[in-house]
Amino acid sequence: FLSAKSRTSSKGGSKSSKGGSKSGKGSKSDRGSKSGKKSSKGGKSQNKHQSLKRSCKHNYENDESVELRCAAREERIKDEIDFTLSTGKEGAVVQVKYIFNDKSPRMNRKVEEEYEIYFSNLVEYAPNLTSGDSESYGFGWNENEVVQTINLSEWRPFSRITKDDDGVWQFYVETKDGTARFSFNLSEDGMEGRHLSSSCIKIDVTLADFPWKEKNTFVALLSRVEANTKLKTHYKGSRSKKS
Repeated sequence: FLSAKSRTSSKGGSKSSKGGSKSGKGSKSDRGSKSGKKSSKGGKSQNKHQSLKRSCKHNYENDESVELRCAAREERIKDEIDFTLSTGKEGAVVQVKYIFNDKSPRMNRKVEEEYEIYFSNLVEYAPNLTSGDSESYGFGWNENEVVQTINLSEWRPFSRITKDDDGVWQFYVETKDGTARFSFNLSEDGMEGRHLSSSCIKIDVTLADFPWKEKNTFVALLSRVEANTKLKTHYKGSRSKKS
């Protein structure tokens, strides 16, 4: 789960809040504020190469999906990251595929890592405030009273993809009712001041005019992750090994 950031409701007027970014924690927020940020990285194997500069291009885009492919610009590193963003009945889906080729005098190794993140539901719930610490704001099916569940199954088309002068790719997609917006940012060169990297796609989730049913409740953005890793190693003079 991605836990909620929330609001304390007041009488009269519309209310909105932001989705959370950390599991098990939540906090109060003001009307119209943005959510916490989540970055989808191109696999663990490339972590030491996060400062790399990459060249990116979008292979295709339509109303329901966008694909970006980024490859390292340095000769010493041979890697590629594919980001596919799509929407449908399962929610907003982020698919990441990372390919890394490592060649040395003794062996050749190819690593493929894939994972998918599904953002499927918004849940309004009553926080457990008995303990008085921040952990009590987090959402759990067995610990909190669920007020309502909203399926993220109907979407507007993806926005047009833009690239600014700093080499940052930007686009977004919204639910059909406009309640939730997922904004995507990817930098080819990396920008620490904007928390952007050439190895990650940053996702900002914004909620607007959320249809609260009760006062003093929180909202959680639910997600799940599916992952798969393949490793192929070829030792020179021997057969390849797969794992």
